[in-house]
Parts: sequence; structure tokens; C-alpha cells
Amino acid sequence: MNTPLNTILNWFKTGEIPTEAQFEATFLAFFHKDDPIPRENIKGLKEILQSFVDAGAFQEHLKDPEAHSGYLALLNAGNLTSTNVSSWKNKLGIASMATTDSSDQTGNTYTKIQINGFVDALKNTDKELALKIEDISKILLSNDLSLDELQEIVDFIKKAGMILKL
Repeated sequence: MNTPLNTILNWFKTGEIPTEAQFEATFLAFFHKDDPIPRENIKGLKEILQSFVDAGAFQEHLKDPEAHSGYLALLNAGNLTSTNVSSWKNKLGIASMATTDSSDQTGNTYTKIQINGFVDALKNTDKELALKIEDISKILLSNDLSLDELQEIVDFIKKAGMILKL
């Protein structure tokens, strides 16, 4: 039973007394929240559902490695042109940076292998310096806790410097 809202509102105006049938018609005109709304009563549902993709087609799309390859970069960047790469570099603010990774011709750039070699050389130099610092620390260790022997040496050097200036 479908009673228009205007009719229901007229039954409940001030001074009006709705009948039992009008009360029943009022409640039957609406869907109770505990009851599901029938699909045929949802306006535009068919059109809404038609705008969704079929679940099988969607799963196939997810598995397609070439999906959106005309718009997005593939994981292996196999679909990028030099223009795409330049655009990405400009957008990322790295257009003026060198990115040579695969050639022995370095020019003003270095390959990752060469850079790793430089880093290894610096690490080795750092280890050597650490060993020399350790040796110096051992030499500076003294049994003379008051450091009076060291002070005597310093005083001697100062006196020798004064004598040489004269």
C-alpha cells in the first residue's frame, strides 16, 4: 500500500483525529528500519549497478601487467620514453643530476660500481687512521699520574725555544 505523504500529513493536522485505518496506512507507507528495502523500490539502483565493473573483469584487469601502461609507468619502466624520463626528472627536481648506471664512460659522472670503490677506499683509510690514533693513545699513556714528567718536557721545549730566539 502506498499512501502519498501529503495525504498522511493532512490526517495529522491540528484538530484532526486520524482513524485506525489512517494510522495503519501511515505506517505501511514507510519501510521499517529492521526490514530490508526491496531492490525494485530503490530508485536508480539498476543504473548504479551497471556503472560497476564485473568482478571477473576486474580480477583480470588486476592481473594484466600492461594495464594503464599508456598512462602509468610499469614496474620495470619498460614503457617509458626519453621524453617521459625527462618529464619525471623535471617534476622530481633532478633534471640536472647525472644518472649514469650502466656505462664505463663516466665523463663527469661515476657508475655505482665506481662510487662503491671510492667508498671502500675511504672506509679503509678511516680504519688506518683509527689504528694510528689508537697507537698515539698508547704512546700518550703514562704511569706518571701527576704528569710532572710531561710538564718538565714542556718546560724544556719552551726554554729551548727562548734560547733559539736569542
